[in-house]
Amino acid sequence: DDVGRARPTCYDLPDSTFSYGRPGNQDREGAREVSMQWTSHTPSNGPQEETPDFIHLHRKAAAAKICNSKDLKHFRKEY
Repeated sequence: DDVGRARPTCYDLPDSTFSYGRPGNQDREGAREVSMQWTSHTPSNGPQEETPDFIHLHRKAAAAKICNSKDLKHFRKEY
């Protein structure tokens, strides 16, 4: 009986000396090169005026007792 045993594979696996996993990082730029040429963070622009304020929208929807997405869609059109 084969009870408790794994099924045989349907493809050939490498031998037992094979090491699975990704080989070492072949990147030309290592930690030393990155830290020696450090560039400061450039902050992005703030939120634009045309972008919707979802926090304010959801607070107003909660105050209006909107509790599902279908009603929120109609509420957003009115808002």
